Amino acid sequence: MKKMDKSPAFQFYPKDWLTDPDVVCMTFAQKGAYITLLCYCWRVGKLQNNDDYIRKLLGNVPKWKFLWNGIKDKFEVQGEYLIHPRLEKERMKQDEYRRKKIEAGKKGMEKRWGKHKKGDNAVTNLLITKNNSSSSSPSSIAYSSNKEIYTSFNKFWEVYPHKVGKKPAKKEWVKIKPDDGLVENILSAVKKQKQIKQWQHKQFIPYPSTWLNQERWKDEVEDVSSFRETLDSI
Repeated sequence: MKKMDKSPAFQFYPKDWLTDPDVVCMTFAQKGAYITLLCYCWRVGKLQNNDDYIRKLLGNVPKWKFLWNGIKDKFEVQGEYLIHPRLEKERMKQDEYRRKKIEAGKKGMEKRWGKHKKGDNAVTNLLITKNNSSSSSPSSIAYSSNKEIYTSFNKFWEVYPHKVGKKPAKKEWVKIKPDDGLVENILSAVKKQKQIKQWQHKQFIPYPSTWLNQERWKDEVEDVSSFRETLDSI
């Protein structure tokens, strides 16, 4: 299946922009810098959290630090990266819209061609029955492999906190075909990211299909346990 292209644009609401207290307090130069970083963040999903990277994105201008100090609070730190909560919400909204359009298209196709499909399924089922007569046949091996993939997906689905779009998430999982080591890494990453500030609000948790497609298990996340121990010791 062809990988879904990233959306080239996000919704911009003039009223929200003009009435946002943080934006109102920005200089015109800072507003321009803010728009620029929003565009970069939309394209790549997140920004590197280091001054040299931000300075380059802002064109290496002499007063880049002044520009950044006026807008950095609009981004949220996530390990070694910066994300924009509003853009994440918009990205998930668009993913959900595309998912619904795909599902509607499939239902329309099934409704139109369902009668023909039934005849095809009868032939397919007969072939599968013959092929499965030997336990060592290629079809039985494929079945065993698929069973393992779906079993591991169920483990992922059980721990992921935002249970929406199970079907597209399962398709992403099948494309990844994770081995036992990668499954453990993914499950561990989900458990860690469930503790970060952003994931305490369900509307900011990525759809599971988006999380898998973007390989978000590779995101750097601060050690939440050590952070809590530090707070307790204060």
